[in-house]
Amino acid sequence: MPNSINALADHIRLANPFDQNRVTQADSVAFNVSGIHEIELEELKDRAKIVAAGGAGHGQGVVLTGEPGIGKSHLLARFGAWAREEKFPFVYLLNLQAGPEDILRTILRTSISILTREFRSKPWKTRLYSMIATAIVEATRDVAGHPTPARAHACFEVMLQDLNCTGTISEILWAFFEDVYRQRDGRFSNGRAALARRWLMGEFLDKEDERRLGVSLHNMTEDGATLSEEGMKEVIRVLCQFSGFRKRAFILCFDQVDTLNEEQVRSWAAVVHAILDTSPYLLVVTSGVHETILNWPRNNWVHAASWAPRISQFSITLKGVSYGPCLEMVQERLDGSISRFDEIRLVAEKR
Repeated sequence: MPNSINALADHIRLANPFDQNRVTQADSVAFNVSGIHEIELEELKDRAKIVAAGGAGHGQGVVLTGEPGIGKSHLLARFGAWAREEKFPFVYLLNLQAGPEDILRTILRTSISILTREFRSKPWKTRLYSMIATAIVEATRDVAGHPTPARAHACFEVMLQDLNCTGTISEILWAFFEDVYRQRDGRFSNGRAALARRWLMGEFLDKEDERRLGVSLHNMTEDGATLSEEGMKEVIRVLCQFSGFRKRAFILCFDQVDTLNEEQVRSWAAVVHAILDTSPYLLVVTSGVHETILNWPRNNWVHAASWAPRISQFSITLKGVSYGPCLEMVQERLDGSISRFDEIRLVAEKR
């Protein structure tokens, strides 16, 4: 019998229910006690809902700080679980270790990667496809009856122009949508969605890629082209606007940013300030060790104009956890560790 007293003894001797004490990604919450930082979690949820309603004219920033091990990453993971359940685009960047010149490209690449997570298997299930589809519905809202593909395309282009976007991004997004739509109907992909996805991620495309994509790319040379810095910001701005059409905030979470050096912080702050300025449906949550984060504006690593009005427009400081929720967490860890031995009579009686 595998679940015997001897097996339980071996499990207790060899397994440690408390060895998982770090959150390494936004969906890695193995144990959750609602009473831990419950008020702070509700603050983040409320802020996301406020941003989703729009009206501020720019995005909003929240700085989440606390001592090491206080539960900042765990709180963000719970926030991410809520955001996914409520269909908020949620991009979690842990320990952003990109060079100063690559900060923006890393943010964009991670965002598109998360928004197209199911691309290889069912691209029509991706968040990006849903966001574009919603934007097309918004663009054709005043069209009588069911618009033809050509009419929908034209309306989509006009809407992007009204948002002060270049023609290239509307063509790229349409290429992605059109090819995925074909696949959803059971037809073979023409490869344009994959190329559009690469371009949106800030990857390099050559002249043959451009020909297959069927879109004239900016800054194309004999070697190829990639998105410029302004082009990358434009993609993020459009994604945030598309989230707004769905009555959702686009959430960017930067966790453990206290590990960044001065050059990285300066570059990161400039990027975040710029995208917050132009994206009303963007919520940026920045998390790190309290004293380190507060030293950024003190040491002028982050300019005052970027800090209080944008990046740290709102702040949350985590405190220690009270006895009750701590006891509940310990109990949940223990229960999860030995629950498979419940069929043993002695264990069931003691529990």
